Amino acid sequence: MNFSPSLSPAYSTVARVQDIATKSDTVYVRDLKLKTVVGSDVWLRSEPQPINVSLWMKHDIAPSGETDDLPHSLNYAVITREVSALVESNQFSGLESLAQAVAETVLSDECGAKWVKIQIDEPEASLYAKSTSITTVRKRGPKAIVSEDSVLDFVSVGNLQVSTLIGVNITERLHRQNVVVGFTIYKEMNKPEAVVNIREVTSAVNDFVQASTFKTIEALVTCVAQKIESMGYNNTTVRIEKPNALTFADAAGIEITRNSDYFTGERKQRISKLIHQYVTSEQTSPTGISDTKVLFPDQPTSLETGPVEAFIAFGSNEGNQVSNINQALEELKKSDIEILQTSSLFESEPMYVTDQAKFINGVVKVRTSLSPIDLLDTLQHIESVRLNRVKLLEKGPRSIDLDILLYNNTVFNHPRLTIPHIGMLERSFVLEPLCELLSPTDIHPLTAEPFVNHLKFLPRPSKSKQTSTELTTIIPTPSAGNLNYDTINRRSPTQIMAIINITPDSFSDGGKNSLDNIVEKAEKLVDQGATILDIGGFSTRPHAATVSLDEELRRVVPVIQALRTSAKLDKIAISIDTYRSEVSKAALNAGADIINDISAGMLDHKMFEFIAQTGTPIILNHTRGTPQTMNSLAHYTMGADSGVADDSDEAVVEIVGRELEQRVQEAYKAGVKKWQIILDPGLGFAKKLDHNMAIIRNLDKLINRQGLRGFVWLVGPSRKQFIGTITGVDKPADRVFGTGITCSAMIEKGADIIRVHDIEQMSQVVKMADAIYRHE
Repeated sequence: MNFSPSLSPAYSTVARVQDIATKSDTVYVRDLKLKTVVGSDVWLRSEPQPINVSLWMKHDIAPSGETDDLPHSLNYAVITREVSALVESNQFSGLESLAQAVAETVLSDECGAKWVKIQIDEPEASLYAKSTSITTVRKRGPKAIVSEDSVLDFVSVGNLQVSTLIGVNITERLHRQNVVVGFTIYKEMNKPEAVVNIREVTSAVNDFVQASTFKTIEALVTCVAQKIESMGYNNTTVRIEKPNALTFADAAGIEITRNSDYFTGERKQRISKLIHQYVTSEQTSPTGISDTKVLFPDQPTSLETGPVEAFIAFGSNEGNQVSNINQALEELKKSDIEILQTSSLFESEPMYVTDQAKFINGVVKVRTSLSPIDLLDTLQHIESVRLNRVKLLEKGPRSIDLDILLYNNTVFNHPRLTIPHIGMLERSFVLEPLCELLSPTDIHPLTAEPFVNHLKFLPRPSKSKQTSTELTTIIPTPSAGNLNYDTINRRSPTQIMAIINITPDSFSDGGKNSLDNIVEKAEKLVDQGATILDIGGFSTRPHAATVSLDEELRRVVPVIQALRTSAKLDKIAISIDTYRSEVSKAALNAGADIINDISAGMLDHKMFEFIAQTGTPIILNHTRGTPQTMNSLAHYTMGADSGVADDSDEAVVEIVGRELEQRVQEAYKAGVKKWQIILDPGLGFAKKLDHNMAIIRNLDKLINRQGLRGFVWLVGPSRKQFIGTITGVDKPADRVFGTGITCSAMIEKGADIIRVHDIEQMSQVVKMADAIYRHE
């Protein structure tokens, strides 16, 4: 188009827009409600059915708009009357013939339109879908009514609600949910008159979706498109929504458009394999989880050669449960299965068969060269032959139960074994210990969901399946039985460890305890609220003098032996405060239960080996150097490039956490199990005032650190120098109030055990702190 030079550019643009606009003027009638016979109804009867007719007619209405004169436009009243008379006085074989007849009427001389888009909805056309429609575009040609170039007629089905299994979460595998399906079939350009058997397609799609068990909408929508293509329709759009996918959205879904060229070659083979795997009848697994099995392929994935890492769940509720578990782990080692790391031990309510004793459960990470089936055979041999398990009832009592959870990242499906374990995603007593051994980013090989998310959103089972999913962390001891803690929610009652120093030079109570008064004093401490007695024969305060091995033994062994003669103390746990393995051995023989090592195994290289051999619990205290050198090492820096200030809270927490993790890893390498370890952040050990305050303020960050997750934590602030510095109280025995508020603060941050001198007063502090911070 040539414009006069006198016209401005802006005017030229406006003229162009107006020219386009008048060509797209539309007169329309929406949802004209009529009734007629359109083939047979859903019950195969030739009865009138409701239909809705919508018309969009292109027409330049500018002359009428400028003159207010109707003859220049289209009279929609006349058009509506003609269409209504046509529809309701005739019968039609289908939507295609009805749409063609309406087009001929609208484009006739009587109605005057030259171009029309027609949409006809038949809401009662299907038993399954709430809407079925055809959309067609026609125009007047030189001699006849013709279809519009490059515009395809199409038939649509919408709001087809189907109940199916869809999703990767365990809750989605347990219950069917509704999805909303819609699809559009486009007709061939050169075959606008072709008829789509919409009722047949709708029924086929409904049955297909209903029988499917896909993990993702992406796969479902693709396979539905392939299903429609297989029925002879080459171009289609498929939409599938999950109405309940998001809490604050109406739906989430996928829409795709595919043609027959897409479903060829290797892609067609992959999709056909998916359909074979995931379109199946409902089945129920032995665990009671419906349709979970369909997550697995028909054949195992290719197995890796050489040693692989695997995770094995264990559980026991008969006999000496901890002994059974330890024996099973020893049998694993005898079978050339290397134990890399264990989880905590958890006590849990029985599942599936609820009328039986509680279980002790956990998970072990191993390295093995055995194939999955060989590993299964080995575990079953350990169960039945080595530990004499007799299976009388499915899911019933058992001395030991060993299950393969994961085998590297392998997906394995065999009549005897499925990996990943088919039932673990509904069991807190499996997921909790497993997640202790995994990183937060480790994902389930089939669900593509991080294991921690499966744990976080674990569905609560019915009371008939399991009365409670709550887990109790246990520390087994020789004399006191199992010490119980809540390392998940930190709501269990705080335990009190009483300090009993058999030393002449302890900073607070040196020389006050002797063999003559120790039993009476210990019994009084228990009456006041102590649950653990900590015996020390070697002061570890800064700059304390070294005591010989013989002298330490002379001080502590007779005291422990004396305490074990008291009936009142028979079930009270006794810990020995020492870093020497020889003293630890003698103390255990005398009746001690726990080793409290202020050096975390650094001052005696035999300590961890001894702990691993005996299965004794050990407290790993954070420190640096020796009592003589620790104060000179109280400096915490992450380096100039870190951007973190030296000796800041962040630096202290990070470095203390990192160094505790290193000690834990050294213990693991020696064969120490996680359930043997209690952690202590080491208040007063290689720490100045600000360092101690950083630990107190941020204990929860240490507790929740990924590498330290799931441990029981002990803190020992009692009468320490930093309390005297802050409060101005010089005499350690007078620092009761400062000790109390520090204990309360650390209980709020998650401490499980407080190690203190003043039991009567601290017992009151604990009761109040627990009532405030550890309520249900």
